[in-house]
This record gives sequence, structure tokens and C-alpha cells, in this order.
Amino acid sequence: MKNIFIAALTLAVAGLGQEAPAAAVASEAVKDAPFAADVTIERVQTLFDGNRIRHATSGRMYRDAAGRTRLETSSGLTIGNPDGGGWELDAERKVAHILTPPRAGESISPRLVRHTEQLGTQVVEGYSCDGSRISTTIPAGARGNDMEIEIVSERWFSPELQEIVLRTQHDPRSGDSTYKLTNIQRGDPPASLFEVPADYKLVELPPPVIVETR
Repeated sequence: MKNIFIAALTLAVAGLGQEAPAAAVASEAVKDAPFAADVTIERVQTLFDGNRIRHATSGRMYRDAAGRTRLETSSGLTIGNPDGGGWELDAERKVAHILTPPRAGESISPRLVRHTEQLGTQVVEGYSCDGSRISTTIPAGARGNDMEIEIVSERWFSPELQEIVLRTQHDPRSGDSTYKLTNIQRGDPPASLFEVPADYKLVELPPPVIVETR
């Protein structure tokens, strides 16, 4: 089942105007690979006159051996369960919004063209990672564009962590973005990090809709 952690990462970078690096976490719950790490997401947009605009957000992410997740960023705090649900915590109002697993929406056509190239293995932040480069082509006219648009992303995935440690992306529409884990610490985080405080009020939200682009 889709992990709510993906939606949390999407929200965390929504203000950066980039395609969310939600691919940095598995769409299925990952068990028996606990860790904690700092996460940094940055986008650099170069304007036509050469001027550059930088946006960045950072936070802390956790996963325990049971597959539960926790993401802390300036956008908020989200706890995810292995079944795909979770909670979004509002510390100021002491409210925990109940998040249910995302449901599939309608597909968007036309179909995008994707090509994947394997980049071999390299060490990133002390972990052996398998690299891949994904080139995505948006056909002319698909988004009101006169010509094709090519988006190129590279990801470095750690089999040991079962996590993407580094991901970069070049999108001519929004600029260059980087997602990176640092200060990675193995081992089970405290169980209390994955629990809703007893004095929080629970409020249910409708499930998010995932729209598939073909």
C-alpha cells in the first residue's frame, strides 16, 4: 500500500516549485532497515538574465524497524504507518490530522517518454549506492509547450538503507534541484517519535488523490 510518507515529502517541497523528491522513499513500507537522517532539499532557478534564485528546506526524517516513518520540516510534522496511513501534527493547536492511504485518480495523457540509464555504484555519505539516470520527455503540446521538454534526474539508492541518499534533477521549467540525506544514523529511533501525543485532538481528513501521468 502507498506510504503516506510520500505525500508528506510532496508537501514539504511544494513551495520550492520542483517535482517532489518523493521518489526518495519507497512507495511500500520498508521494514527492518531503521535509521535517522537530516534531509535537505534545494532548488536553484536561473532566470533569462543570468540571475539566480535559491530556495531550500531542511528537516529530519526517521524510520523504525516496523516501517513507521516520521518527517520533520519547516512545513510541519508527519508520522506514517506501514499500512499507508498516518497523522499530520499541528503543534500550535495540538491537533493530529488523520491521514488515510492515497487513492488512485484518473490518468493524464499523453504518455511521457522515459529512458533509464544505470550509472554503476559509488559511495554517498558513507553508503554504497546504485546510481541511475532517468530522462523524461514531455511531448510538444502536452503542457502547452511548442517543443519537447526534457527532464533529467539522477538518483543514488542505498540497498543497505533501502533509501535514496542523493537525488538531483534538472527541469528547464523550474531549475535544478537537489535532495540529500546527511548525518545518517543506523538503529531504531525512540518509539515515542511515532506516537501522537495524548493531549492532541484527532481530526480526520479525506484521502489524497494520486494522479498518474502516462
